[in-house]
Amino acid sequence: MNSLIRALTISLLPLCIAISHIAHAEDADIDEQTVNCATQKGPGISLPQSAEEQDSAFDTHQVCFKGRDISQWAAGKDMDITTGLTDVGKDGSIAIITAHQTGSVDDTAAADNAALILLVAAPGDSQPKRTVLMTQRPDKSPEKSIDDFLITGYDPDDRTVYFETPAQEVSFALYSFPADAAIQAGKIQLRYVGPGSLDTIMEGTHSKYKGDLLVWHNERVKDEGQDDVLYLQTAQGKKICKVDGEQDDYKTNPQCIQ
Repeated sequence: MNSLIRALTISLLPLCIAISHIAHAEDADIDEQTVNCATQKGPGISLPQSAEEQDSAFDTHQVCFKGRDISQWAAGKDMDITTGLTDVGKDGSIAIITAHQTGSVDDTAAADNAALILLVAAPGDSQPKRTVLMTQRPDKSPEKSIDDFLITGYDPDDRTVYFETPAQEVSFALYSFPADAAIQAGKIQLRYVGPGSLDTIMEGTHSKYKGDLLVWHNERVKDEGQDDVLYLQTAQGKKICKVDGEQDDYKTNPQCIQ
């Protein structure tokens, strides 16, 4: 994260003063994962992506507001932005972002609020407000214990956000929540989808699988050991079939192989 931005004492000042200070900060050319917020000319909140982050629709390390970098205020003290989306609001009025504590996972696994899902809202072009939607959540079942958050999908038709978290035994666990309830109530109605890492949310008005998911599961395969296996499944986590993930058009035309 930008060392100059870290030097700003925004955590000690009211938001309006913090944004004023950030507006005069020198943004650019800090590291490979930052973008100069001054180049973000659109209205409201934006989540710029560096060249290294563009393989994912959700990876980002910054939050900009009207060309000003508000990343550290949005993430919180000693926290870094990891993923986010702005499709849930009009003209950049709302962003849902994730953040985790600066440092390695090993250093932060036991820390309070080491990972967060946050709502940043600036309705009517007002100054942005920050709401913590969810923090880490331990569970008796290790594969359901939430230690970190990474947004990996958004279904605009039913306005559902998907995120995954590292999970023991199954590599990743997939969860979802309705965006509108989070925006209106300031908290998440969490649903456990199941083990696995989200590849694709099926789209297309003519697809019989519209709204279903393609999810990679780490499984023990006979005579091959551990391997990633692709499944077509419902948004509730019910498996439909295994899919040939080597097929060129598997994202749009999945072929069941079992």
